[in-house]
Amino acid sequence: MKMRHAASVFLLVDPVQDYEESLEVWGVYGSLSAAKVATRRARRANLSQYDQWRTTEVQRWRGHLCTDVWSYIPGERAEWRWRPGPDAVTES
Repeated sequence: MKMRHAASVFLLVDPVQDYEESLEVWGVYGSLSAAKVATRRARRANLSQYDQWRTTEVQRWRGHLCTDVWSYIPGERAEWRWRPGPDAVTES
């Protein structure tokens, strides 16, 4: 199923990382670059110094489908990693 006319939004989220947690949305952005720029500020505002090891995600939503996920992995060599979202459609 192709979604030709669905709007894309980028959610900046603190994903579930323990069995007693739920996903927390920190922001909604119109572009991937805006969401990535906001990540540092959002982490500073929402995480304590003891939670700095937690990953943060930017999820691309097209309509009701999550098509792409970028994970921010903190640490000495912090990096972004892409993976297809759970609703990604592969071209046949």
